[in-house]
Order: sequence, then C-alpha cells, then structure tokens
Amino acid sequence: MDEHTAAPGAADPLPADTAPFAGRRAELAALAQAAARPAHGRGRVVVLAGRPGSGRTSLAVRYARSAAADYPDGLLYLRMSDPDGSLLEAGRAARTLLEQLGEQPEGLLTGADAEDPACEALRTALAARRVLVLLDDVREAAQVGPLLAEKTESLLLATTTGPLTGIEDIDPVILGGLDQPSAVGLLRDLIGATRVAADPVGTADLAESCAGRPAALRMMADWLKADQRVAITDAAEALHPAGEEDRTDRPRAHGARRPGR
Repeated sequence: MDEHTAAPGAADPLPADTAPFAGRRAELAALAQAAARPAHGRGRVVVLAGRPGSGRTSLAVRYARSAAADYPDGLLYLRMSDPDGSLLEAGRAARTLLEQLGEQPEGLLTGADAEDPACEALRTALAARRVLVLLDDVREAAQVGPLLAEKTESLLLATTTGPLTGIEDIDPVILGGLDQPSAVGLLRDLIGATRVAADPVGTADLAESCAGRPAALRMMADWLKADQRVAITDAAEALHPAGEEDRTDRPRAHGARRPGR
C-alpha cells in the first residue's frame, strides 16, 4: 500500500510511525477489505485482534496512515486503557476525541446510568465528517458502542486482545506472529545486515524462538545491540529451557548472559 499523509489542517494525533516495520501485507490487505464492507445498521467499525506484543498498535497505525487519503477530515487516536490498567469509559473517550476535532461538547454527565452527552456530540461530529478513529487496546464493547455513528463515512478501527462480543456482524482481523522471512527482515533492520549475514542460521532460529512476535524480536535485538559479545545463536538459546537436547552442545559466546540477568 502507498503511504499517505492526512490532508493539510486535518487532525492527526497518531503515534509516531518511525520504528522498523516488516511484513504484514496480508493483514494490511485484510484491514482494507474489512474497511470497505458496508455497515449493518450501525457505524463503520473494524476490529484488529492480537495478543499484547503482536504488534497490533504498530500495524493499526501503519494502516491508518496508508488510508489517510480516504479520510480527509483527519486521523484520530486514543488509547482506551489507562497505565494502571483501568478502562477508559466511552464518555471520557468521546470528550477527548471531540477535542482532537476542535469541538467541545455541551452539557455534563448528570447521572451514573445516563449516557454522557459527549457521546451523542461525537456521533454527530463523525456523521458530518470522514475521519478514521483508531481506538487502541479496547477491552469491552461498551467502550465502543456509544461512539458509533450511523450513516457515516467515518471509520472506527479498534485494536483488542480478543473478539469484542456485543458488537454484531464483526469479523475481526486476527493478528499472529510474523512469518519467518518478515521476522528475519525485522531483525536485520534492528541489529544490522552484517551481523545477520554472519549467522543466518542463528537468526532464523531466533526468529522462530520468538514465534515471530515483534515485541520479543525487538527485546532480543536490544540485548544483542547492548552486548556485541553475544552471538545471535546465544540469544535464541536464551529463550529455550535449559537442557533441551538439540541445544545443550552449542557453544556460548564469551560473556554471554541471558537478557535481564
């Protein structure tokens, strides 16, 4: 997919997209296909489901930027969980998103069971615009449902660990590990082509040991960059339980230590 930027003056609070990125062509295509499906009686929503460490946020940001030309009124971003693990309620989310659009909702939440008027204000704003809203780390459908505007050209893209039960007619894009060539390519970008070329077998082993998970690959790459004495093969061995028969006879690099020790 071609990379695009948001239209001049449009909102774009997305996280920076500067880290090395590899693979995910099939997943990007699946997101584009899901975004093109017509909505069924509610706002347009796409769900990207993957375990923490799968690179779901990076992929969602990459897709949002690639699709920016289709959403000339802006790209919005909000993390739906606080650092302490608590959930961001729909009303708080709506107020923050309205601020990103340059609008302020009228009225305050008047009761524990009442819908925050900001939700309706946001739905109205989205119905009149064509924006892409990226909600990161959604935990419950209740965080998303009140934000969905009907009859809108805007798109809501939610990343989550699992299916969001409660939102009907959603076929989530499931995110697993990177394929082997992409995982090796990411390691090459992170630790350098020379080091990878010197140990292609160890690099493939490390990619497999990390199960293609971008977070694990980045962690091991950081360790390798911090200690040049550690061989890539040793990094792969560090991820396996001691005593595995096919690994006990491999030599360890001088001074090699497991990460975190």
